[in-house]
Amino acid sequence: MRAPPEGYGARAEKLKLEYTRATVGEEPYKGTDSYQFEDSPLFFGRVREEREMASLFLKGQLCILHAQSGAGKTSILNARVIPRIEETGIHTVRLTPQSDPLEAVRVASILQLIPPPECEADAIAAMLEFDPDLADQPLEAVLERFDAIESENPARRNLLAAFEVSKLSFDEYRHRGGRTTPFFCKLLAGTMDIRAYWRHFRMFFSLDEIGQGIEDDLWKGATLREIHTLMDSPHARAAHREWIEILDLPEFGFVQFFKHFCEKWADHQAGYALCLVIDQFEQIFTLYTDDAQPGVAEEDKPDWRLRPSFFDELRRLLKPIGPHGTVLPISVVLSMRDEYIGQLAAVPDIASKRQTSRYRLDYLTINDARAAIQNPAEAFGYSYGDEIYGEVINALKKEDRFVEPAHIQIVCDKIWQLFGAELTHHPGKSIPQISYDDFMKKTGGTVRIQQEYFKEILDTFERADQLEILDMLSDLLTQSSKRNVVEYSTLVGGALRDASKRAALILDMQASGIVRQEARMGSQFVEIAHEFLIDPLQSEIVHHVNPSEKLFRFAQRSVANAFATRGDKADVDLAQRAENLTRNAVVALLENADRCHWTPEVVDLVIHAAIQKGLSVEGFQKLFSIRQATLRRGSKTDEDQEDVA
Repeated sequence: MRAPPEGYGARAEKLKLEYTRATVGEEPYKGTDSYQFEDSPLFFGRVREEREMASLFLKGQLCILHAQSGAGKTSILNARVIPRIEETGIHTVRLTPQSDPLEAVRVASILQLIPPPECEADAIAAMLEFDPDLADQPLEAVLERFDAIESENPARRNLLAAFEVSKLSFDEYRHRGGRTTPFFCKLLAGTMDIRAYWRHFRMFFSLDEIGQGIEDDLWKGATLREIHTLMDSPHARAAHREWIEILDLPEFGFVQFFKHFCEKWADHQAGYALCLVIDQFEQIFTLYTDDAQPGVAEEDKPDWRLRPSFFDELRRLLKPIGPHGTVLPISVVLSMRDEYIGQLAAVPDIASKRQTSRYRLDYLTINDARAAIQNPAEAFGYSYGDEIYGEVINALKKEDRFVEPAHIQIVCDKIWQLFGAELTHHPGKSIPQISYDDFMKKTGGTVRIQQEYFKEILDTFERADQLEILDMLSDLLTQSSKRNVVEYSTLVGGALRDASKRAALILDMQASGIVRQEARMGSQFVEIAHEFLIDPLQSEIVHHVNPSEKLFRFAQRSVANAFATRGDKADVDLAQRAENLTRNAVVALLENADRCHWTPEVVDLVIHAAIQKGLSVEGFQKLFSIRQATLRRGSKTDEDQEDVA
């Protein structure tokens, strides 16, 4: 292609996009993870639901998808419904409310409708690495080669994998990251055709003379190497930056943003339409409340006023605009758990609109459950005997009709680990079958697999780490034993807590599918990944958390509350802060001193409590020993060291 104009290179060098490609496993089941766009070849069952949901979402201006927890809303949206909508030429934006639902819509729209060219270039580079012979081939040949890749080949899913973007533009630019799927991946998957692909990139480069000749050049048969060169250029990065600045308005509202987007970008592409899919919409009601949350500072709580603001913006977006009553080419899908549907009554003008459609997703039917169990295994070259299938279904079915998808994934993933991974490489011509006797001998049956799932993960940690994990997971349960969503810094930080250690344990739990963690506009939130984990978690809490451990946790929270409720005002002395810390709490802290992350302020607080409540000589000696060690750890100069002495 042509060289970029002078000055583009210097501007593009300022771009510091931070991103990684999502990890794709090499197994047929997802365990506790949700299916993603790239997992579509391994998503089975739900044929009827996929068809009905896509049809409804394409017709309605506002659609509400709801289901019980664990029904697989996110998975069917990602792997089936959103791709099906995009096959019709409609662009989709999927997001969760996050710590600011208005900002989440803005950032997700920019990131997913105009993916960064660095991600596009890396997606193309992955295809070139997979098959270097494609470098001088046109796109038609590239698509034929991709279609020939077997569904069980992990390379197929890796080539479709999305990118996790942590920075969208300049360091000083306000946008945070998120997940985006390059349009090249959508081209490979068949949810975008070649003409739409060229229209997008012609618009992408339409800001200067380079864009004028792109369509003619590419339609004449540009090779994959040439397209990669274009997307990997400083010109592409600078063009992306310019478009962000053009499309991102300083004052944000849904109508202003999307009207501006349509005028500047979409109106130049015939038939351009959008579908906003807001998943986990119940967070609008669980996060944005003005209820007091013990131990959480006011500034750390999501602002409840964002909830009515979001609904106000949604109302305006769904109304005709302008003197001619023009309706923007946008539809909205809200996906949420059943138990929060009733809260939409607070916004009756939205919930009862005539153009609002609802769809309730049930658990899998027995027949669909069979497909979800058997088809992925057969794609990977092994199968189950009928007795195993019967045992799994009978153990998991509800009301003799339904099966929870998450339970199937846990059980089948365990079977894969014990049998399937080895059978996949079986040299015989016939598909090997797992025997019922071997299955029962190694697993103890389906119920045992479920019961042992969380325990097996917990047992891989040392005792102290187990207690730390259970402490954090306890905060992710409400008093009524429901899943709670907690801000990340609240979960890992606080008085006496080793934040770095707890952060590492959260990552371990996330990797094991126990918790789900999401970056949300500068904050992160954590929740238990699946409802079925609650009972095993509570059993482990009962088993591990004895009265002594409960007292230690109480003491930790008492110290944290002493600082959180009093603040950091200089006129509040430590004696006042220490009033609610009991003698038993002080003793519990000293007995578990090696599990605490001590700071000078916290040690002084505990010393004041010990003075008020009375403590043994040995107890005071230990406290002052901790204080000296803490001061030494924070000392940097010789003068500081002398003060400690």
